[in-house]
Amino acid sequence: MSVWPRWLTFVILAVGFLSAAMSGARAEVRTLKLYHLHTHEKAEIVYKRNGRYDPEGLRKINIILRDWRRNEPTKMDPRLLDLVWEAYR
Repeated sequence: MSVWPRWLTFVILAVGFLSAAMSGARAEVRTLKLYHLHTHEKAEIVYKRNGRYDPEGLRKINIILRDWRRNEPTKMDPRLLDLVWEAYR
């Protein structure tokens, strides 16, 4: 018979895996390479460092993904950028 209940062993393992995953995410740098079809602009922009969004990187992404007809920057949701990064890594 085990000294530890099965569920407690599972919880301890889950906490260990989650903390390892979180520490890896904190040290991560996320970069997107973008190409604007209409203006032919290219950019490689770091938008997230150590688990935090980089305001300067987000500003640059909003500029390159602007409405090229009116030359007005957009406001991209950073979670969408994470989704794009996940799809193309």
